[in-house]
Amino acid sequence: PLAQLRNLTQLTLNVPSGQVRNLDPLEQLRNLKQLTLNLRDSHVNNLEPSQLSNRTQLIYLGDSQVSNLKPLVQPSNLKQVTLDFHGQDLVDLEPLAQLGNHTELTISIYGNQLSKLQPLAQLSNRMELTLYLYRHQVIDWSQLAQQSNLTKLTLDLSGSLVGNLESVVKLTRLQKLSLPSATRAQRQSLRKIPANLIELTF
Repeated sequence: PLAQLRNLTQLTLNVPSGQVRNLDPLEQLRNLKQLTLNLRDSHVNNLEPSQLSNRTQLIYLGDSQVSNLKPLVQPSNLKQVTLDFHGQDLVDLEPLAQLGNHTELTISIYGNQLSKLQPLAQLSNRMELTLYLYRHQVIDWSQLAQQSNLTKLTLDLSGSLVGNLESVVKLTRLQKLSLPSATRAQRQSLRKIPANLIELTF
């Protein structure tokens, strides 16, 4: 049906579970100027640069089968990428290091047995990051401290057994820090704040 809408200029596509397995028809929408893709729970397992081009602005990958993130760095107009990992291993995040800092990146990790944040080392050039860690305990926070270029960080630890946030203090360029759902113990662990911090919200 999409192939019949050749004059379409804007499209928001929510791909339901099991009903769509590829996005090839998107290549035929030559007049499309704005595309929002929601692939949560979908069976789409591959993204092609020709399907996204420079029209894609928002992409949500939640419990999808997409493991290759390289096509995400192609659209120059990409404003937002949201990645959700529910109980599965993190995919290779290295391609996302090529995302421009005009692209808002959100990574949500639910219930994973995650002992360290090593995949974040691949995103060391990021200036802004939103990170949700739900219902698990991260033992090694050293990789977070290595995100030395971060100027804005949102860290949501809802239901997580994380008590010490001292690694955040080592983010010396951090200007804006948001800790929604932070417990009293987590807030108190921030005995110092980064020197350049101008905005702190809980």
